[in-house]
Parts: sequence; structure tokens; C-alpha cells
Amino acid sequence: MTLLKTILKGGVAALAVLSLPLTAQAADVDVDEPVDSDVRVRIETALRLFDMEAPAPAGSLSTPNGVIPLDLDLNPVGVGLGLSVLGEAELGGVPVSLEGYASLSFATDEASATRALGNNSALAIEGLTTGNGAQANVATLLTAPNTADAALFLTGVDGAGFTATINQAAQTIGPGPGGNLAVSESAFSVGRGAIVAGIFTDGTPNATAFGIVASDRGIAITAAGDLSGFTLANTYNSDLIFAGADARIGPAEFTSGSIGFRPFVGPSLKTYQNDLESVTFFDSGARFAAAPGVARAPSATVTLDEDIDGNYFGGVAGFEVNINATERLSFGLRGVGGLYYLDANYTGEQRATVDSGNNIFNVTAQQVGDTEGRLAATARLDGTVAYEIANGVSLGLTGTGEYLSAAPTVRRFNNSTTVSGGNQNSAVAGDPLAPGSNTSLDFFDTFSAGVGLDLTFRF
Repeated sequence: MTLLKTILKGGVAALAVLSLPLTAQAADVDVDEPVDSDVRVRIETALRLFDMEAPAPAGSLSTPNGVIPLDLDLNPVGVGLGLSVLGEAELGGVPVSLEGYASLSFATDEASATRALGNNSALAIEGLTTGNGAQANVATLLTAPNTADAALFLTGVDGAGFTATINQAAQTIGPGPGGNLAVSESAFSVGRGAIVAGIFTDGTPNATAFGIVASDRGIAITAAGDLSGFTLANTYNSDLIFAGADARIGPAEFTSGSIGFRPFVGPSLKTYQNDLESVTFFDSGARFAAAPGVARAPSATVTLDEDIDGNYFGGVAGFEVNINATERLSFGLRGVGGLYYLDANYTGEQRATVDSGNNIFNVTAQQVGDTEGRLAATARLDGTVAYEIANGVSLGLTGTGEYLSAAPTVRRFNNSTTVSGGNQNSAVAGDPLAPGSNTSLDFFDTFSAGVGLDLTFRF
């Protein structure tokens, strides 16, 4: 938000500087007199739609029908505002146009999905860090036409260096009644998280194993086998700010009959800020709520708070065409292209709430970050139909399309594997040899569109 405030303050300062040639005579400054006393102020409002993708937590969900992606599409919708102050003056005897332009868009969106899991499935979910901090390996194996085994190995290390581990296996009892249904937990140091494991066999091919590892160094969730009754829910929220300020200079408007044309160039600043929150809820269902020694079904909620900022430094070139159809009705077309150096920054924080069925553990895991610079380009086209509603005052309807070549987002390096179907279901999350963070900056091309009203004053 600091850069946004700087841009807006700088835009105001730029408008003040650009207005000097128009007010210098009153201030008794020795400059050339303006060609005209024509000053135009345009206020823009619009409803804008942005296209983007919500970065899902690292992991995968395998089912007999294939792999189901965990990501969701987001289309933030919000309000766009713009302010243009344009004047004409003589510089060195040459008529020029001077314009200060500032824009600001706010947009927000939420997407969610709830999935009821089924048999012969495998699920792996990672936080922003796993490695030694959190590893979870679960598997079920069909050993005969009517029998199956389940096994799990869960381990992790907290920030104090304490290691917690659960290593468990359940053998089938054979066809008929009986089985193995158990939930285990192992805590890290006080306030640093816990491990929860569940395992089930009942003398049929339906075996189940799941594991939750959440320490202050990493988060991992896995489940495999008969996941009937399990629930996986994901919710993504995006709050987006896109703002900019230009100082534009060019020749005075060329006119030919009822058509006016004005080209311009100038320096430009933009900022792109996206605050993302993703919440993943995992619930083991009624079967494990009935396990001995627990009061409810074990579950886990993983929350990722991620801030993605992009600051663009560069310049623009563009044009403006105005056509007077009648004395009061006019049409306008504005096009702007820009080339920038992008300085992008990312920070992410992960939190987990683990319910073992008897105890609740809250833990905040490691924060991660990344920074990267690259070239970026923008293009924007506006079309306006305006009607003069009073002397010197016009009301316009404007359609806008804008393209940004390098909007920052995040990329996940998936350290998990899932296998489902056939005789074996397995899920692995966390690799002690992998980098500490599985998330880094990435970039995508984005397009936004809008429609709104403009109010233009001429003095």
C-alpha cells in the first residue's frame, strides 16, 4: 500500500506541475502564453472484471476417474476510477498538450469447492513448506480378493528440533466381522503442532489410512484407500488493487473538420497488489469419529495467507481520437501501450488447526518469500460515446479493455505423489531432500474488461 500512496501523491504533484504553464501568467512567471485557455478534466468510473487463476495448495487428488485439480478460477469484479487533467500550452513556440492521468481499480472474488471423497482414492496436500518439517506417507494394499492391509509413516521436526513420529500398520483379519480402527496422536513441543494418524481395516478390500502432520516448520496431509465419508473443502479469496499514474506530453491536438487526433508519450508507474487467502478443510468422517478413545472425527484446516506485489516502472505511448458527430454528440477512441520493468515480491504465511478427535492444536508454520524482476508490457483501449449535457459538460459511456503481460502470481513445486486404483492406493507428501519452500513467484498474462460512465468538464 506504501507504493500506492506514493503513486497517488506523485500523480497529484505531476498534475500540479503540468498546470504551471496554464497558471504562470497569473503568477507573473516569464513563460510563453498558452495557445488557448482550454483545460479538460475527465472523471472516469467503471465496473471491471479481471481474469486470473487461484493458486491451489501443492498436492493432488487421485481417483479411479483420474486426477482432480485442486485449483479454481477466480474472476475478481470491482470498481475502476480514473482522473485525467489535460491542458495545452506553448513550449518554445510549439503548441503542446500536457496531461496527467491516474487510475485505480479495486476488485474482489471468492471461489469454493467441496468434494466428497470415495473408494480407491489418494490425497496429498502440502503447506508452503514440508521437507524435514513435515512428511506423511500412507498406503493401502489389496492382498487377496477380500482382504487388504493399511500402513502409514508420519514424521516431522519442529522449530525447537524435537522430532515426532507415528509408524503404524494394520493387518487384515480376514473375511467376516472384526477389524482394526484406530486414531493416534503425537505432539511436538508445546505450541509447535502435532501429528494425527488414522488407520482402518475390516476384513474386506476396503482399507484406509490417513495422516496429518503440522509443525511450525511444515504442514502435510495424506489419505489413501477407501475415503468414503471423507470431505475435502477449498475456499479461495482474492482482493486485488491495480493502480497507475502517467505524465503524458505530445503535440497539441490536430484537427481536420470534425476529427481531432492527439499522440502522446511519457513516464508511467503502476502497481499490482493481490492479497490471496486459501483455506483447505480436511475431515475424516463418521467412520473415524467412532474410533476408540476419540470424541469426534479428526480433521485439519490449513490456511495460506499470501501477498503478491508488482511494481512497474516505465513509460507509455498512445493516442486519442475525437469525432464530433453532431453539435452535442461525439465519439472517442483512446489507445495506450506501455513498457515497464517489473519488481515483484511475494510473502506467504501458513497456519494449521489440527483436531485429533480429543485435542485441538493451533500452529503457525514458517513464512516464505521470493522476489524477481523482469520486463512487462501493457496495452489498453477505450471507446467512448459522449453527449454534451450542458455547456462545457459531457457525459460519456465508455468500454475498456486492458492487457498486462506479466501479472505476478505463485507457482507450486509439488513434492507429493498420489497413486490410486488397482491393488494399491498411496500418498506421499513432503520430501526431506526438497527445498525448504515449494512456492515461488510466477507470472501470467491477464486481461481485464470494463464498462462505465465518464464525466468531462471543459474550461
